[in-house]
Amino acid sequence: MSDLQEHTVAQLAEIAEPGALEFSVGDGDWPFRGVVVRWQGEVRAYENVCPHAGHSLNLVPTGFFTPDYTQLI
Repeated sequence: MSDLQEHTVAQLAEIAEPGALEFSVGDGDWPFRGVVVRWQGEVRAYENVCPHAGHSLNLVPTGFFTPDYTQLI
């Protein structure tokens, strides 16, 4: 059985279109770090970690998008 919990991390108006908001849930050494993305009319949440390298996804100045905001990084 899952212990999945629901958390409000932002109001929709706080996230630009296109845009993203980084968040963390939990205390201590290992909080969950995520990102809510508003892009192409949809809102989605992701874990903010690269599955290949293990670092955050927003290492570039434009955050989670390519400079022209046409692709998620």
